[in-house]
Amino acid sequence: QPHVQMAHLPSVPQQGMSQTEHDIHQSQARLKDILRSTLDRSPVEAYFCGFVKQTLVPEPSQSKQSLQTALRTFFFQTTPKNLWPSCMECYIKSLVSEHSQEKRMHMFDALYNLLQDSYMTLCISLEVLKCLDLKKEQCFREGIIFLKKILERADYKSNRTIWKYLLNTIDQFPDQVDESVIPSLQAASELVEFITDRNTAVVPAYPIYHELHYRYFDSEGKKGPHWCIAKTVHKLHQSLLGTANMLTVSGLSYMRYIVGASNPVSKTWNLQHENREYCYVLKGSLPFNKSLTSRQEGLLAHILAQPNSRETLQVMTQLISGRQNQPFLEDLLVDWVLEAMELSERIDWSIPEQRKQAAAVWRQLATNLLYHHFNHIIIFSHILQKLADKLIKTSLHKGRDWLMWCALHYISAAWNTKGNETQFTQILNDFLSLLKVYDFLYPETEALPYPDLTDPYCVVQLAAASVWSLFITKAETMRNFRPIPIALKNHIELLDQLQKSFIDGETNQSDFSIPVLCNACGVYPEGLDAPIIYLINALCGPTGTQTPVPQGCVTLGSTVPMSIDILDTLCMFPKFSFINKIRRQIMPTTDSHANDPSQGCMSPGVIETVSRSLVLPDMEWVSVKAILLQTLSPCIQNSVWPTLSSLLEIISYRVHKHLSTPTNLGILNNLAPLMKTSAVLPTQLKLSVENLFIRLIQASMTPDFFRSVDPKQIVLDSEEMNRLLIRTVAQTINITGIHPETHPLNWLEIFLRVTITTTPMSWSQTAIAYFPAGPLQALHRPQQDQKLIVLQRAEEEYRRWRSIANNENEQLRVYCETEATDMFLCVLWKNYLDTNMIPPIFVRILERTAAQLSARQLRYFSDLLVYEFTGNNQRLTNEQVIYKLNDLIWKYQVVHLDRIVFYMASRKYDGRDGQTCLMLIQLLLMLTQDFKNRLEVLKDKAISFWTQNNWHQSHVSYHQQFPEYFNYEAMQQQPPPSTKPSIPVYYSNVCLRFLPVLDLVVHCFLELGQHAIQSIMALLDHLGSIYRFHDHPIGYVYITLNYYERILIEYPQLRKKLVSVIAGALPEHRPLQRMYTSEFCDYLMAPEDRYWQPSLQYYQKALHRVVEAIYRPMENNLLGSCDWRFEEYHSPLPFVLYSSCVELMALPQKGQLAGKGLIDAFLTRCNSMPDNEKEVWTYSSAVGLLLSLLPETFRSSVNEEIISTAHQTLSVNPDASSDWDLFGDRQSIYVLALLHGLWHHLNAKHLLESVRKMLVDVKRCVKNEAQLVFAFKAFAPFIQRLSLENPSMIPEIVLEFLRLLQFVDQKMSSPLIHTDIYCDVLYHIKYMYVCESSEEVERIINSLSVPLKVRLRFIASPPTLTKQQPTAPHPQWSQATPISLN
Repeated sequence: QPHVQMAHLPSVPQQGMSQTEHDIHQSQARLKDILRSTLDRSPVEAYFCGFVKQTLVPEPSQSKQSLQTALRTFFFQTTPKNLWPSCMECYIKSLVSEHSQEKRMHMFDALYNLLQDSYMTLCISLEVLKCLDLKKEQCFREGIIFLKKILERADYKSNRTIWKYLLNTIDQFPDQVDESVIPSLQAASELVEFITDRNTAVVPAYPIYHELHYRYFDSEGKKGPHWCIAKTVHKLHQSLLGTANMLTVSGLSYMRYIVGASNPVSKTWNLQHENREYCYVLKGSLPFNKSLTSRQEGLLAHILAQPNSRETLQVMTQLISGRQNQPFLEDLLVDWVLEAMELSERIDWSIPEQRKQAAAVWRQLATNLLYHHFNHIIIFSHILQKLADKLIKTSLHKGRDWLMWCALHYISAAWNTKGNETQFTQILNDFLSLLKVYDFLYPETEALPYPDLTDPYCVVQLAAASVWSLFITKAETMRNFRPIPIALKNHIELLDQLQKSFIDGETNQSDFSIPVLCNACGVYPEGLDAPIIYLINALCGPTGTQTPVPQGCVTLGSTVPMSIDILDTLCMFPKFSFINKIRRQIMPTTDSHANDPSQGCMSPGVIETVSRSLVLPDMEWVSVKAILLQTLSPCIQNSVWPTLSSLLEIISYRVHKHLSTPTNLGILNNLAPLMKTSAVLPTQLKLSVENLFIRLIQASMTPDFFRSVDPKQIVLDSEEMNRLLIRTVAQTINITGIHPETHPLNWLEIFLRVTITTTPMSWSQTAIAYFPAGPLQALHRPQQDQKLIVLQRAEEEYRRWRSIANNENEQLRVYCETEATDMFLCVLWKNYLDTNMIPPIFVRILERTAAQLSARQLRYFSDLLVYEFTGNNQRLTNEQVIYKLNDLIWKYQVVHLDRIVFYMASRKYDGRDGQTCLMLIQLLLMLTQDFKNRLEVLKDKAISFWTQNNWHQSHVSYHQQFPEYFNYEAMQQQPPPSTKPSIPVYYSNVCLRFLPVLDLVVHCFLELGQHAIQSIMALLDHLGSIYRFHDHPIGYVYITLNYYERILIEYPQLRKKLVSVIAGALPEHRPLQRMYTSEFCDYLMAPEDRYWQPSLQYYQKALHRVVEAIYRPMENNLLGSCDWRFEEYHSPLPFVLYSSCVELMALPQKGQLAGKGLIDAFLTRCNSMPDNEKEVWTYSSAVGLLLSLLPETFRSSVNEEIISTAHQTLSVNPDASSDWDLFGDRQSIYVLALLHGLWHHLNAKHLLESVRKMLVDVKRCVKNEAQLVFAFKAFAPFIQRLSLENPSMIPEIVLEFLRLLQFVDQKMSSPLIHTDIYCDVLYHIKYMYVCESSEEVERIINSLSVPLKVRLRFIASPPTLTKQQPTAPHPQWSQATPISLN
């Protein structure tokens, strides 16, 4: 017996052998003894083994039973597990070397009898695979048959491992084989077919294909599968095309991101760097369409061409500055240059509008080239080489001057950055690359004519000569290297003449010769300084020129700023040098004149020039932060109020809407300490700081802002400012769809906790009603009624004042040094009501407490006004009281209109008090003519300040007519108002300061509901002209119509009034016909009683307008010569989108009908071009983007259309592999494209709400398989996005999928057509997103029909065919994170 023989084996390791090696040797020896004792052959059989006829199916014998018993004892009782692999290797080698087929089959049967443990199964299978030999045909086929039996019995994990090693074995097969081994290859192919057979499903098709994809298809250049299994692999690949299509968003490759409009938080736009190509991030190893797995050139080029898109592009592609040579970006820039060249060929250069359009494209292109080169993302020489190769194949010449102008930007900047000799050599090499472009673009054999120096375009025309001149100056040997091109001879001579004239002092100031010299002399700083200084001297005016500025200040310098044409013609480095020198003139004032506001004032021309420069895109990334942030901080630290006030005015009235979120955040961080210590600020500066803070809050509330700002940084000690913050946050959450629950920092809860702790407050129920669900709703908390307290205290303080009326010292002490200071404005008001005069003692007290004129004083004063109006506790009529209050504001200027109205609108007044407050504001603004008179003076003032040279004169004229005082000069009767110098005012006036306050007032009116509708209409009619100066009129109307849709939907005339008065406030600058469709313009200008029902043709026109703007921007000049750099939106795309949204929300019908009109227009367009797949995807993306920006009522029509389509009798194509062929009717495809276009553009919060609602609606109408396919296709593509934004939603969707599958499966009498696709989708979700299974999932799967149950059994629970627990646990059911298929 075997155990007797094992007793004689040595138990001590031999010399030079480790204990492990000894154990292996000993175990193998015991195993060989077992084989000898159980498989002994007779001498005759051994001698004639080659001639004995084998029995194919031997009868059971004593030796077979003995072998099985001995092996089980050997492996499971006497041999440790760590020795199993080596022992099994010995056994398999013995099996392969056995010549007797009967005994080989005995040995295979014995192995099969050992399959009670997953670890043993793997040991056996892997050793069998290792020993398969093509040359041993019979043994090879027997091994394949044995592996097939193992696969039928083994568990899931073992089968996957066997599949992996089987592919390893097949990969080692030679491509060219002898005919004798064909049967062996066929056997291997049959085993692969068995594994990939979906009916047996020993392993799900999804992980099977993952291994194939990883080996053969995940990158180019990989060797494909062996030819013996190629057909099977191709068949599996084809079967998964439908699954890949089912998981793909319809028309994804045609979706376009709009900077400033699309959801910036969504990760659906992120691209991955796969094989040096930027393609969509698609999870899972599936045969996705090549349009998604290849470089997204259309998307990237579309984003690159939009202003302010650099941050977006970096986020989407994970570009890192300093990582050189990004070929994809170089290719995009080269293609962009070619498009600009083609545009230059098409346009008529004699038409100013077309000329400006081309110039804007080239400026944007030059900015991107410089930015990406100097951030080491691209290499400029690569751009030139690729461009030269492509230009040679074209006949594009008209844009050559602009191309040389772009090159001039780069060369002038590159040579003036700090570098070494290597960098200089690189620039010379770049010039040599540029010569190829020269040779093609300038083939003339005669010199080009002299340009007109009075035309700004002359600087562009001379760019080529300037580049050549730079190289001649920098590298003297270049003249001997190659002669000057004949075409540039006259231009270079002109540059020499201009240089000589400049040295001789004969420069003409009325032409563009100085910008030409600045560009051409930019090689050496000493060569550049002279023309730059000349420009600054011309800007500052003749020496000693004095310029009066409002508030009694006088500055030295000119009032005429540098024209935008000159700034545009300067290359980047000369422009930066110019701005830097101006900045040095500003900076010294931070160290001096801190206590003398009349000194250190900058001239109006300098201020306006700085404002214009900060808006230019090519300066945004090199100087904005330096000028604003680096200058702002020292001004605050050193209390240099004149310079600080100038910077605040520049930001408030010129550039704040053009700044990025980080820059705005930096400014807010600098202003926050000033707001918290505003008691030390002069009144005038305090107004500027508060006004800028309001503007920045209203402009900065974006999803990016939530991700960037610390809540503690923006919460102030002012209750009114914090109320504005909370209101703006609520509007942002409602409109942009920020989901507070999924925010990583839980920003909203922290913000509310800090705010309530700093300034405890409560909100009226009318305001809370518009807040989004969540923590903001908890702000409605009961507070102690302050009405009686305020009224009683005001009366007591007034009696106290009268009691000490004859003691001025006591009055000064009480109201300057005690808590009674808070009630001083109330005392002054009551005294003025009684005496109709303000005694000098009030002026003295105000002058002493001006710095402490705190928010608390205005708060008590506002409460007193409202409560006295409400309670009719006055002896005067309402009109008389308003006239008295008007005197305090305009005649004596004790309080300023913008501050008192802001505090009144920001207070919490419930019920009648709220209506009284807004009535008081309305009367204050409309009853008297003081404010109206100021608006009348401003209504004809040009608002395109960047084109004006006399802005300062009109500004001074206004202040001379309506002087504003901040030191109570207007209250002094004798002598006349003081001429004490104060801080200069360059842009500000009460009308402009009141604009953001008026925005708040309109919103507060709307919150009162129907009681305030007529008041809003009257207010807009009375003050509508002020909106000419609004920073973002379209954006404000969009927010108002969106956030307050609940009340506005019932009042179409109010919506019409909001659009016509606010968004249409600039008819001469931005005509209505270019903002809206012609039909809507007619509606706006029609009488109020005229009824208009938008037609289908109207919606088609509105939708077509958006499509044209997104997909064909070069071919559409929407606003003519509009300079987008100074507009509310920096490109036509967000302008068209938001103006279209405003138009749709202002239609005289409810949102649901307007949404239905858009959908009908989309479907009609699709039906008119049924075979144009591209047109369907582009229109679906456009209508989806529009609907994503509109309120939920507009989107509800999409749900209705989906349900209506799903209820119809649908038919599916069993062989479909793309969206276009999925259904038998096109209507279903169009509706799904519409849904996907909407959901792709929706933000996280709105997407979650829409998906949940759609799940409830769709499951009610799924009755057959076609409807089931429709449901899968609707939801499955968004599993990936939901897993990132709302992972808790995935198990819910999976469960609904299974319930729908169960329902249809039980209802259908025949097998389902797309069974494999359903199962693949569910396995995709399991492997990529959800690892845990639930009892409900297992219950549903167990109730399915056999084909589905067999395929899905690994989702329910990993099967084992024996009752013994598997040795190796299955991690996919125990981990909380998705497993990797690798």
